[in-house]
Parts: sequence; structure tokens; C-alpha cells
Amino acid sequence: MPKARAPSIRSSTAASTGTRASGYWLIARLVDRFPALPEAPAIHALIDSHFTHANVVAEVAYLQRPEARGFERPYGWAWLISLAGQLHSMQSGEGQRWSMALAPLAYAFVEHFTEYLPKLTCPLRVGTHFNTAFALTGYRLCAASG
Repeated sequence: MPKARAPSIRSSTAASTGTRASGYWLIARLVDRFPALPEAPAIHALIDSHFTHANVVAEVAYLQRPEARGFERPYGWAWLISLAGQLHSMQSGEGQRWSMALAPLAYAFVEHFTEYLPKLTCPLRVGTHFNTAFALTGYRLCAASG
């Protein structure tokens, strides 16, 4: 579970946005598939405390800075969009609330993808977080589910 001290997606120490977003994706998926999970109340409280309007506004403001155009591109972008897709697909009131809270940040990353993809002259197939195949697969799956 992501560290309780992390107030938002970006600001935790020692982990990338992709790593944190994938952790949130995992725990959101767990409570979606197993709502009676004994840890569900703690997971709900954690996500509720992190996915707030103030935190998302701060994240979007960070991404809008010109020097942040390539921040976590494209791995972190893909995981954040995948997280948004998971939240959007949830039928619970909590999932829908979290989806609405995170939507402005997901849209900001979609805008980054929209600006970035036409600039590529070829796919990046390196075995690192710069790999566009992983990012686009996650993005495509998210778009198909929502």
C-alpha cells in the first residue's frame, strides 16, 4: 500500500509517479473486486485522504509548468491514465468519487500525450520507462474501457 504520509501522487519520496499510480491502481482494483476485504476501510481512507481537490489542483499546476512537459513521460503518464480508467470503471460510490476527483489530472496527462505523440518520429522501444509501447498499450486499454 502506498505510504500514508504521501499527500498526493507526485510528492512521495523515493518512487516515481508510475510506481505510485500503479500502487493506487492495485489497491483500487482490490477493493473493487473484493469489497469485503478486511483492509478495505483503510484503503478507502487512504485514497480519500490523497485524492482530494486540493491535491489534484496542485498536481495539475505542477504539470502545467513549461519545465514539467516531459515529467514522467510516458511511463508515469500511462499508469496515471490506467489508474483513472480503473476508478472510472468502478461501480461503487467511492470509485466514482475518486474518479471525479482524479479526472482533472488524468485529462492533463491526456493533453500531454496529445502534444507529445505527433512529435515522435519513431516508437521508443528501449527497455526503460521511456518505452512508448507500454505507455500506449495502457492508454489504449484505458480508452477502450471508458
